[in-house]
Amino acid sequence: METDRLVGKNSEGLGNNEHILDGSGMKDYSLSFCMLVDMVDRTLDDYKSDLQQILFPIFTILYITMIRRNFEKGANQFFKEHEPLFKSNNSQYCETLVLLQSVKSP
Repeated sequence: METDRLVGKNSEGLGNNEHILDGSGMKDYSLSFCMLVDMVDRTLDDYKSDLQQILFPIFTILYITMIRRNFEKGANQFFKEHEPLFKSNNSQYCETLVLLQSVKSP
């Protein structure tokens, strides 16, 4: 499972497949978002379209939070990594993505 591979980074005192995502590191945001996307992808089809609607708002919140926490480099990587998900699936986000990417400092 993709989530198991992502979370499998061992931290002190945790099992092999556990990692605390507390937002203290810039990689926590991307990892958390990847886990969410993976969960939505594995959801039953009856619920998938509803859950996919929360991905863009959460992407936006995580990106802005990274900027506010001075993780600019990580925020840019996060944006580049996940932007294609929204460009390919729904063109309604294209204009917002351009505006969002222009946010570079708190």
